[in-house]
Amino acid sequence: MRRRKKNGTKTGQLFLAADYQSSKKKMPMSEIIRESVKSCLSSNFLPAMLREYKSGWIIEYYIENPMTKKLERKKMKLTRLISRYKSVKDARKHANKIVMEINIRLSTGWNPFFTDDDARLYTSVDVVREKFLQEKKKELREESIQAYSSFVDVFVKWLKNNTKVEYCSMVNKISAVKFMDYVYSERNVSSRTFNNYVKFGRVFFNWAKEKCYTKENPFEAVKTKPKTEKTRTIIPHDTRERVTNYLLSSEEDRNYLVVLKLVYSTLLRPGEIRKLKIENVNLEEKTITVPGSISKNKKKRIVPLTEDVVESLEMLNLAACPTSYFLMGRELKPNSKPLTKYYMAKYWENLREKLSMPKEMQLYSLRDSGISEMLKSGVDPLSVKQHADHHSLAMTTLYSDHVDPNLAKIINEKAPTF
Repeated sequence: MRRRKKNGTKTGQLFLAADYQSSKKKMPMSEIIRESVKSCLSSNFLPAMLREYKSGWIIEYYIENPMTKKLERKKMKLTRLISRYKSVKDARKHANKIVMEINIRLSTGWNPFFTDDDARLYTSVDVVREKFLQEKKKELREESIQAYSSFVDVFVKWLKNNTKVEYCSMVNKISAVKFMDYVYSERNVSSRTFNNYVKFGRVFFNWAKEKCYTKENPFEAVKTKPKTEKTRTIIPHDTRERVTNYLLSSEEDRNYLVVLKLVYSTLLRPGEIRKLKIENVNLEEKTITVPGSISKNKKKRIVPLTEDVVESLEMLNLAACPTSYFLMGRELKPNSKPLTKYYMAKYWENLREKLSMPKEMQLYSLRDSGISEMLKSGVDPLSVKQHADHHSLAMTTLYSDHVDPNLAKIINEKAPTF
């Protein structure tokens, strides 16, 4: 088939989307050109054109690669298409139709890099972050969501300030390693916090990989720091007595004492206590039902109450309050509004400072102390495990494995002689 020129048209024809529009609407040529240039600039592409070479016809155009931010050439060979036609006129007509269709698609935002298989790889980090947190809010506790949200906020901010990464799929091992260097050196976090960041990064990118927003998890290559021992220590009986005597001085302090007894005796977590409602308490049966919606492990459990705790709860006059009230709401008493998240912890810090207790004696230490002393009192490990809401006996042992300040005294008094 011979190539022909028609009406002086040069070999290598260009057909713009604006040309197609001009066939539908009568527009001045200047307006057509202006619209074509405007469309190209806003869409980051150079329009497709038909090129008729001796070696064969092709359609070529340039489009920005979202990963490199550079225009890259795309071409379509027409050898088989042309061979179907007996005349050059018919072949050129079909080829120009294809050019027109490509340019219309380009002008409306179509990008050949966004194929069905890898379109999600060009999703921005911000969008992936939002989708991740939205999904996790349905699965995790409020405290866990805040921890993950804090991590991704710090990570995304660092990416924007230190890299040109725009898409989640562009985050590689180097970015992950540099970020963790920043966390450890500039934010000056502990080894434990460093390891938590690595854990959060792996969870986030495993999710992104599962959802096809990336093809690899860059945090898998980051090594964790050696584990350090917990800074908490158990709180012995004489110290608890000092705390008790101090808190009996005022009504608000007495109510906080109820919180401490719940942590120590029922092994309830402070976060669970904050969300408990009066309807969850049954003083007649001496139990508290912890709904799965507020428990750490998302499992409902029934917690037995000791006589001491029952007496303390009775002092709150729960029967006079609506059952929908929070057990320990605002002002540390039954209230329609819950305590703020860090109220209990800050209260303990102030108390610890007033009584000159060491920093290792934390609010959560009361729970550790309760577990440890239950085991020493002869309560079987399985019962303690269930009471503490642990997933394994190993976890129960871990939480009870703290240095006892009275260990030497206990051994001297109770250890058998040779």
